[in-house]
Amino acid sequence: LKSDGATIYLYVVAGTVIGSTAATEADITAGNTIFDVTVSGTGSVMLQQFAEIDHALPGVGSNYADQQATLADTLITLT
Repeated sequence: LKSDGATIYLYVVAGTVIGSTAATEADITAGNTIFDVTVSGTGSVMLQQFAEIDHALPGVGSNYADQQATLADTLITLT
């Protein structure tokens, strides 16, 4: 995934998965955090998105509302 053309990297910080354009965990800020994923004590998973995720340009038969951006399988696992 990318945001404004910058690669989004995944980090686990204090039990939260953070999707950030920061090159290292130490460089994560609110300004380069694109999304985070948390799990509650009851097992509910929540994704919060703070900035845009790049999508391909719409084709002849679709628009942006019809597009999806997904993480590859197994990038985030719950144990």
